[in-house]
Amino acid sequence: MRTNARRCVQILEEDGVIIMGEIFEMPQRLREKIAAGEVITAPVSVVKELIENSMDAGADEIKAYFENGGKRLIRIMDNGKGMEREDLEICGKRFTTSKIHNERELEEIHTLGFRGEALASITTVSELTIQTRRAGTAKGYASEFHDDGRAIEIRESPITKGTIVEVRNLFGKFPVRLKFLKSDEIEASKITSLVTKYSLANPEMAFQLYKDGKEIFNSPKVDGQGKIFHAFGQEIAENVVKLDYESNGVAVSGYISKVGYSRKTRDYQVIFINGRLVKSSAITDAVEKGYADKIFLGRHPIAVLHITLDPEMIDVNIHPSKEEIKFKSEYAIVDTVINAVQKCIAQSSHAIEVEAGGKMARPAHKYEIDRGIQKALTDDMDELAEMITPKAKGQQDSQKLVQKTLGDKTKTTVPGDEFLHVNVMGQLNRTYILGYDDRSLILIDQHAAQERVFYERFTKQLKNKAIVVNRLLKPFVFSANREEEKFIEQNKGAFERYGFFVEQFSRGEYALTAIPALFGRAYDAGVIKDIIDELHENIDSGTTVSDELDHKIATKACRKAIKGGDILSIPEMKSLLTTLAECRNPYTCPHGRPTMLRMSWGDLEKKFKRSD
Repeated sequence: MRTNARRCVQILEEDGVIIMGEIFEMPQRLREKIAAGEVITAPVSVVKELIENSMDAGADEIKAYFENGGKRLIRIMDNGKGMEREDLEICGKRFTTSKIHNERELEEIHTLGFRGEALASITTVSELTIQTRRAGTAKGYASEFHDDGRAIEIRESPITKGTIVEVRNLFGKFPVRLKFLKSDEIEASKITSLVTKYSLANPEMAFQLYKDGKEIFNSPKVDGQGKIFHAFGQEIAENVVKLDYESNGVAVSGYISKVGYSRKTRDYQVIFINGRLVKSSAITDAVEKGYADKIFLGRHPIAVLHITLDPEMIDVNIHPSKEEIKFKSEYAIVDTVINAVQKCIAQSSHAIEVEAGGKMARPAHKYEIDRGIQKALTDDMDELAEMITPKAKGQQDSQKLVQKTLGDKTKTTVPGDEFLHVNVMGQLNRTYILGYDDRSLILIDQHAAQERVFYERFTKQLKNKAIVVNRLLKPFVFSANREEEKFIEQNKGAFERYGFFVEQFSRGEYALTAIPALFGRAYDAGVIKDIIDELHENIDSGTTVSDELDHKIATKACRKAIKGGDILSIPEMKSLLTTLAECRNPYTCPHGRPTMLRMSWGDLEKKFKRSD
């Protein structure tokens, strides 16, 4: 055998480990650095791990400080149960934990942390100091830590309660990793977003956040809607409704937005599962499915949801970050969330609350008043005047009414009934129906309202398999290639359910012979070709024929509805509100725009300086 054909074995020694051949066991320190890189990827990772430790320790007050986007300093202070001296001595070592004791407990995790990797990873990539005092003990203790997790020197500390964790010079030992961090402002925004979301976890928990020595966020102990106010602001807090639902061992609670209120981003969707902040596309998709045809295209509902279920139904041990989860029965949980959202929507009033304020913006279109048809006010003028400007002897009773209604904005009877109680006064700018009730001044978009009426009239026919169609005197003939022919044949049933009848005319040609009556006489027969083209263009998006047909029907309802500029009489306005009240979802048009806005008497009185 030739010498150069022999398998040569090279023996190396590195960090005390013998390496033979190409495959070898990694040195312990290298393994720890790799593991730390999976847990701690940025300053926000440190904040997340430490906040979860504080919450596991039973803290109800948590203060977070950071400097230079968390690169120079992160400090988390809590009033939790703290640690004993012996706990402090070993808490920085890998796989030390107070959370789980055996494999069985791993299958039913009740705490946010459990892997025993967070503090060990932090010591590897930064300079760590901990001060702590166990509740009920006489002394507190403090120590810095080596990068291998060993406590350097334990000494007494003046801390009175809980734990203070300081992390300095993050990734100072890893200049390459430091270079991959974003700017201080971007890293700071990630920390702020995380703390803001965790502040929604528990009404009985207070959070404060300080950036470079200045307080930038404060969420005291308040109820759930109050938490949303401090996290997302007054506008969002006023336009959410409470959700509470349970089915098949899964409980869903929290707040979701009124159907007419939405945002351009999903940043206001916060999901907790068994108290853990998680990212779950399955859950957020379920929330949005619950709003089907109620949210404007490209916009998203608000959702702060707490989902509680048997820990054995989920697996949180997917990744060291513990943000990703797997469900043992995803369909059942998703179905529960969809039902929870739909039930909440069906049982709540969704009129959007607005505050009288802001800049005076010009309308998109200005219409002249037709004095022969369009009335400014109805014969109910005296009643309205008495409500807004009560007589002296009745002023006190009226004020009590205002306080009572403002004290319970969400109180209503059957959703939709409020449209029946609107006292119609007239038309504003030939676009809005102006009215009032005992709670507020009301504006209703006449176009959006009739869009909803037309759309639900059609969908009711669809559900009852009784679509009214118009037969075309002259069929619309169009060409189709082989792929399109196959698509048409596969989906003929779906087209016919919606009132579109398509027949093969000749080889490579089809004829549209009937369309939904909603389309009227002035129809656009090319709608079939549009649907085919759009579905082929978005073949990977998951869009179905029914989705595309729904969109076309909604668009047609929009075009057929009353427009801005159309003059309505008082009886016509009242008739429109009566039919709107009968709709399944009277609060938005099919594209998700709101139909009704309210301006409370309290807001009006504030603007007129009649109350504080």
